[in-house]
Amino acid sequence: MNEGATSLGRRGHQRTVRHRFGGLDALTSVARARTLAAALSLVLTLAACGTGYATKPASTSSDVPSAIPPTSAAASQSSLTSGSPESPTSSAATTTQLDPTVVQAVGSETGYCAVVRSGQVYCWGWWAGSSTPVPVKAVGGAGVLTGAVKVVRGTDGIGCAVLLSGGVDCWGPNTVGERGAGPAGDKSPPDTPTAVVGVGGDGTLTGVADVVAGAYGFCAVLTAGGVDCWGNDSAGQLGNGTLGGATATPVAVVGTGGSGRLSGVASLAAARGPLYNSSFCAVLTTGGVVCWGYGADGQLGNTATANSAIPIAAGGALAGVRSIAGGYGGYCAVLSSGGVVCWGPDTVGQLGTGDKCAIPCPGRPPAYPPAQLPRISGASLVVASLASSYCAVESSSVRCWGQGATGELGYGGHTGSNVPVTVAGTTGNPSLTGVVSVVAGPGGTYCAALDSHGAVCWGSNVAGVLGVGSTDGPQTCLTSHGRTPCAPTPVPVKGEAGQDALSDVTSLVAGGNSFCAITTAGQLDCWGSNDAGQLGNGTGTGSTVPVRITIGP
Repeated sequence: MNEGATSLGRRGHQRTVRHRFGGLDALTSVARARTLAAALSLVLTLAACGTGYATKPASTSSDVPSAIPPTSAAASQSSLTSGSPESPTSSAATTTQLDPTVVQAVGSETGYCAVVRSGQVYCWGWWAGSSTPVPVKAVGGAGVLTGAVKVVRGTDGIGCAVLLSGGVDCWGPNTVGERGAGPAGDKSPPDTPTAVVGVGGDGTLTGVADVVAGAYGFCAVLTAGGVDCWGNDSAGQLGNGTLGGATATPVAVVGTGGSGRLSGVASLAAARGPLYNSSFCAVLTTGGVVCWGYGADGQLGNTATANSAIPIAAGGALAGVRSIAGGYGGYCAVLSSGGVVCWGPDTVGQLGTGDKCAIPCPGRPPAYPPAQLPRISGASLVVASLASSYCAVESSSVRCWGQGATGELGYGGHTGSNVPVTVAGTTGNPSLTGVVSVVAGPGGTYCAALDSHGAVCWGSNVAGVLGVGSTDGPQTCLTSHGRTPCAPTPVPVKGEAGQDALSDVTSLVAGGNSFCAITTAGQLDCWGSNDAGQLGNGTGTGSTVPVRITIGP
């Protein structure tokens, strides 16, 4: 193990709690990414030819900027909506005119980053060193980064931007090579991005459709269907046959059996394990799933509890998988039939199958194979919480299962459930309806964006994260940490200044005890804790109602 990995081992436990949430962004369809790249390349060509293309495309019927539909709950949390970046590269050009319309955003425990329509990335919070949005620099530090279509946040303040050119630029600490350009432990300025190099250190990484963050590392899904990974390899999560250490140079994930290169990957998700371990699971174009990395809790889906440095088939012959979401230690997948299957730990019933038993469980295999959940037959997406619970959107309503002490299952009670339960509606309605997407916060809170452009939240109200204008109730839940203000059924998020209700939401993003809403006009409204400057309003004071974030001059 190199020195970077050793250093990580010494500090990993201290950072786990603070950074447990950051970077579980995942799952973008390769086919859709190809379509995005082709469409934006055509736009850029036409613009160069003087066609007079408008920088702001016509709005859709829902008044949302033209978008690539997410293929999973994790993707919907990021709301990967496309704009029209004016530059397809990460050049240091300073002549790019700023269009501050937010098209995609991501949160972590200590802050947020957002991509704006003109292709720049703005970040704020602890690791950005600013309580207001500041532009990410270009590679080399001259000018600002441009040509971004998506931003991803990882552990320890690492950020990576996926570029229209198909490359990736990363910034932040480089303890174990998380920036994809070496060597590990490089002391170059953390606020200045470096271009991720190609496999073997040859040139720069190209042909990237999506990037997914694990613990102290990343994996990139390529438009050609392969996967390249870099950073921490403590549990074999680089997937190249090695186990232990770390690398700042991307390596190709090998095929099942350990030979060749993994191919036919449609999307990817990550799940966190203890300390700095993680695993990855890839959905294949065939509908199967392969997983690699940390496996002590059965998250590789193969009834074993060993780590694997090469991809193995989850569930043996698991098929018909449409999308997948990773939580803290496990996964749930949506099938083409609308059913949901889960695998991994089941300590609080988070598998949702009616059982609840820690691994190892007497009379059971060392780990449980993927099993289909009862009560769900029309799911469109599933979202994972790091508080050991999951929620699925089914025909615009929501069902949740697993840990429930803070009311995060939304059915009105304060206890967990080992089978899916229906999230109640507001004002006494038996079920929540009109749900477009759901996101999970790190502390036992969920929020949903509605087709009415409103938003509702349920679960813990620590730091006023429910957005209801108070840090109190409406109820009190008794948890292992004591009494916690909570809402065991959904409550509407208030509008700015605490009046009426938020009414212009297109999607939601979760951060550290906070949430942000992307509005129909492409602006950001954020609420909750502000201890790291994550509300982006220039103060360190939290807000129990949404506050508007200003990007640009």
